[in-house]
Amino acid sequence: MFYEPQSSNNYNYSYLIGLTITILIGSLQFGYSLSCYNPIIDIIEKIHHWSKINSHESNEFSTGIFSYTGLITALIPLGATISSIFAGNLAEKGRRFGTLIANIFFILGAILTLFDPVASLLIGRFLVGCGVGIVATLCPMMIKEYTPMKIAGIFGSFHQLIITIGILIPMLIALWKPSDDKYETTQFWRVMFGMPIVFSLIQIFLLFAFYRFDTPKYLISVDQSEGRKILEKIYIDTVEINEKLFEYEKIIKEEKNAGGITFDILLGKSFRYALFVGIMIAIFQQLTGINVMIMYSSLIFSE
Repeated sequence: MFYEPQSSNNYNYSYLIGLTITILIGSLQFGYSLSCYNPIIDIIEKIHHWSKINSHESNEFSTGIFSYTGLITALIPLGATISSIFAGNLAEKGRRFGTLIANIFFILGAILTLFDPVASLLIGRFLVGCGVGIVATLCPMMIKEYTPMKIAGIFGSFHQLIITIGILIPMLIALWKPSDDKYETTQFWRVMFGMPIVFSLIQIFLLFAFYRFDTPKYLISVDQSEGRKILEKIYIDTVEINEKLFEYEKIIKEEKNAGGITFDILLGKSFRYALFVGIMIAIFQQLTGINVMIMYSSLIFSE
C-alpha cells in the first residue's frame, strides 16, 4: 500500500509556517553574523588606519589588518562555542526563553560594534557569537518540537537554507558599498553591523505578539493544560491532539526515568557509530575550506 500524505486539513499550516519563519530569524542571524564583516574589512582597516605591513624594510607585521581581522572574525565562533555549552541548560528553562536571551546577546553585541573603539568592536563580536551559539542549538530543536512528525523533515531543512541566505545577505548589501575615497566618512559599516538589531526586534515582536507559547514538549513537561493549548493551535483534529498529548507525556516520562546521558552511554555500542559519523561530517564540512570564503573572500580576491 502506497504512503498517502496526511491531509493539510489536519494541521494549522498558517500557524506553523508563521511560527517557523519566526524561529528561522535566528538561523538568519547565524549566517549573517558569520559573513557580515567580510565585505567591510577594508573599510574598518581604513577607519582605524591599519596596514598590512609596517614597512617593506621590516619583517614585522603590524597589529593591524591581519591580527585584528583574524580576532574580529574568530570571536564569533569563540562566543558560539562557549554559549553552545550552556544552550542546553537555557533550553531546559524554556525554548522561547533561550531565544529571547540569544536576542539580548545579538542586540547588545550589535550596539557595541557600532562604536569606534576597537575594544568595543571586539566585545560586541564576542557577544554576537554567544547569540549564534544559542540559536544554532535552539532553532532546529524548536522546529522539531513544534512541527508534526510527517512534515518535520521539510520544515527542518529550512534551517540550513536560511543560514545560507543569511551568509548571502551581506554580500548583496555590499553591492551598495561606497567607493574607496569615502571609506573614512561612510556609515556603511554601521549599517552592516547594526542589522542584527533589526532582525532581533522583529523576532521579539513576533514572539510576543503572535507566538506566545513554548514548544509542546516543553510546556507538557511543565503544565499539561498549557501544552494542550499549543497542540490545539497546531493540530485541528481532537483525536490527534489527545494522541500527541499522550505521546509527549510518555516521551517525557521515559526521559526522566532514563536519567542523563553519560559519556559511557554516548561512547557505548548503541551510539558509537552514529557519534563517529556525526563528528566526521562536521570535520569534513570544515575541511572543505568554505569558511575561508565566507569570512575572507573580499581579502582573497583583492590580492
